[in-house]
Amino acid sequence: TPITTLARKVGITPAIAEYRIKKLEERKVIAGYRLHLNHRALGVSLFKLCLSLRTYQAATQKKLQAFCISHPQAVCLVHQLGGWFAEIEVEVEDQRELQKIITALEMTLKEDLLSVDYLLVEDAYYLDRPEH
Repeated sequence: TPITTLARKVGITPAIAEYRIKKLEERKVIAGYRLHLNHRALGVSLFKLCLSLRTYQAATQKKLQAFCISHPQAVCLVHQLGGWFAEIEVEVEDQRELQKIITALEMTLKEDLLSVDYLLVEDAYYLDRPEH
């Protein structure tokens, strides 16, 4: 199991590893877990929608969160600083579906939205960190 593997790598028993993970979850140090999917195997493409906004106030954040909740193709919303205030990851079957999501996003954000840039994620490499 993953806990047994983790315990072996850090030199503790699985019971201790499980206890420590539970404590980290309770303290919200571990906020959640992420699943890494092979999008090609699922027959979908992963796009990142990068949003330039006029302002990024609480009302805009709420609109974005509601938008993502109401669109099952949206799988991740990231609030960030820089050229883009937010990034939405979407899984779509084709370009037409992507365009429908972008149009719906433009209708939702109206005057708050300056532009939407999108990137196709071809491959993602998740790094296996070396042991210390």
